[in-house]
Amino acid sequence: MKQKKYICLVLVLIFFSSCYIGKKSRRDSLLKELRKSPKVEDLYMDSGPGKIKTNKTAQSLIDICSIKTLVKFCSDTSPVVRCYMFYGLIEKNVDEKTILDVFKMHLNDTSKVVLQTDSLAFEINAKLYMAYEIMGYSWALKNRNKNKLLETELRKLKPLEDPFVTVAGVHSGIISKEDFLKSDSLICTSKFCKIISYTLITNNNGELVSYIGSGKALTSEMKKNISELQSGNKVYIEDIKALYIDGTLHTLAPLNLKIK
Repeated sequence: MKQKKYICLVLVLIFFSSCYIGKKSRRDSLLKELRKSPKVEDLYMDSGPGKIKTNKTAQSLIDICSIKTLVKFCSDTSPVVRCYMFYGLIEKNVDEKTILDVFKMHLNDTSKVVLQTDSLAFEINAKLYMAYEIMGYSWALKNRNKNKLLETELRKLKPLEDPFVTVAGVHSGIISKEDFLKSDSLICTSKFCKIISYTLITNNNGELVSYIGSGKALTSEMKKNISELQSGNKVYIEDIKALYIDGTLHTLAPLNLKIK
């Protein structure tokens, strides 16, 4: 009888050991593969954390990692891994203090990563990527009436410079009509604030037409008017109101654009 119990116990131990070894082997394999990734996905969103769309390796690694392991991997040698694992903490709804503590460890993390958005790819440092993802998380918490620990602490850390707004990458000066019409919205250089409203004015040889924009989107009426502008005509975007992460409302610098 004792021998049977001993055999059962050994079999159970072998089973769990095999599961652990198999999971660790898969985790190590995914980690090795993720280190080869050249870029990170822009996961900022107002509705809260979502699954990673373009990097299945990153999502699979997050899914099988414990919170403790994710925190550990936030100090990996690869900045891409660090960024994705930090997002993994947000996706798994880790408490705000843990997220903030990990972020503070990376305030001097200036390693460069390529951030891939829906239409653009640009280089930022790992610290800013983490700050962007905290921003999305913080807005989601605010929408669910949670506390504002991340908001207030993050503003104290001031990881980003004062933001400004662009259209098709242009803040001031000459812009082609084609690039303007391809743009769906104004782009703010900081995700620590949201564009609430703005005024767009076109100047077609002295004839001024004004539009009020809600949010950051460019409307079809605006684009129709812009499509009729000629070379040398001007477009002004002013009175740009932005809501900062601490809840304060600011007016951002205006845009003075000239059609190429």
